[in-house]
Amino acid sequence: DHFVMDMREQLRCCKQMLRDHQWLLQSHVTDALSRNQIEQIPQAWIQTFENLPEHSLLQLASDEFELPHHWDPSLLMLLKEARRLTKTRKHAACACIPLTQHEALGMNAKKQHEVSRLVPIVAELIAKTGARTVVDLGSGQGYLSFLLAARLGVHVIAIDNKQHNTDGALWRAQKLCQRRKPTATDQDPRLLFHPVTQEIDSNMTWPDFHAVLAPHLTHPDDGIILIGLHTCGDLAAFVLRLFADSRANQLKGLVNLGCCYNMMQEAVDTSQQEELRQMLQLTGQNLDNQSLDQTLHLCTSETDKNRYGFPLSVQGKSDPCLLGRTNRMLACQAIDWANHNMTDTLNKLFYRAMFQVLLQQYFPDLSDTYAVGKMDANDALTFMDYAKTAVSRMNRPDTVTSDQIQELESRLSRHRRACLILWSLRNLLAPIVEQFLLLDRVVFLLESGCNADLVTVFDHSISPRNLAIVAVKRQDVISSPMNS
Repeated sequence: DHFVMDMREQLRCCKQMLRDHQWLLQSHVTDALSRNQIEQIPQAWIQTFENLPEHSLLQLASDEFELPHHWDPSLLMLLKEARRLTKTRKHAACACIPLTQHEALGMNAKKQHEVSRLVPIVAELIAKTGARTVVDLGSGQGYLSFLLAARLGVHVIAIDNKQHNTDGALWRAQKLCQRRKPTATDQDPRLLFHPVTQEIDSNMTWPDFHAVLAPHLTHPDDGIILIGLHTCGDLAAFVLRLFADSRANQLKGLVNLGCCYNMMQEAVDTSQQEELRQMLQLTGQNLDNQSLDQTLHLCTSETDKNRYGFPLSVQGKSDPCLLGRTNRMLACQAIDWANHNMTDTLNKLFYRAMFQVLLQQYFPDLSDTYAVGKMDANDALTFMDYAKTAVSRMNRPDTVTSDQIQELESRLSRHRRACLILWSLRNLLAPIVEQFLLLDRVVFLLESGCNADLVTVFDHSISPRNLAIVAVKRQDVISSPMNS
């Protein structure tokens, strides 16, 4: 139908956008100077940005920044298409429930924002499908799980792989119920809340998973809503495959938000062997001669491809687009948060680019493998501070002098503007990479006979991973069909 075709078309457009700008996608600020990647920026674009303030460069993707008509046509095309493909994710229009002070126990502002917007979505799925149980995968301290039990009166099985999270969820539930003022008709939410410690194997089948749930199900045939708030890496793909399994008749609805896309395992088709070789060559190797990207897997069969988290859809597999770990990590970036600490962020980025040149010049054996790590503000006040701190972490007998650091900075400082332009342009692709990954998941569900949509649920400036996959199985809808 029209809605399914729209999802497929969005997936195709995101893929085409990434393919058309491969040079930008493969340009990393760390290597901007050491590999002369700033030279790939079209000269017309450099001239366009010549008099643009730094803070405006960081707002290129924002609708609030008006694009001048006289800018270079190819640059305008990139900016307009990036805005078009990501326009819906910037404005959350979901219902929200206010939390009481005791319901918010232990939650930071971000977590309160998230759970207050997910409860109404789960409530709507329960109403649509008649499900009586919710299963929360990766439930953590049970913030969302317990709120669902208390507010909706449904049984909630909260599964996490860490025992201390399960213990924390039980302790928190006990505290909340001690403060709660029950009414005569209330059921104690502790009787509805079932925290479980269980390692979820991505190769687990529906019968295996049902065996985990069975001891905690009130009725063996209860309908289930499967939820996951920021399920990491391939756990999201496992959840979607589980939901689409034809044997999983009890699974009626799904709410899933992904994160940590860099941890996903990616299937690579044999037709992409040369592209894979080039990507791995750019990525480099560690001191043991192993690729720095261990998430790419060359697959010779459909069975092989089904072991990994991306791509999931038939459409994605039939016309694959290789991403790799570094590009999937781009999808995890919180661009709005970077803008809040603009000067500090930009300085550290440029310092890292200059430090990569220093590595190549004085420590070539570490140039492909050394990770600087997080720098405190006091360690990065100047490039001299940054470089000396980074070198000291190497624990090497050889070092560099202050004069050598100063000479390198004097030689490279003129490139700061170009590095900022490269970083700002590449950041335009960050939400498109994420949307591409998520649309692949939505199309997979649509191909599997589900009603599925990609819904903006959070304010992007508060919780950047704000796109939820919401789905029901078509045969299980007992009220009006899911709005598309």
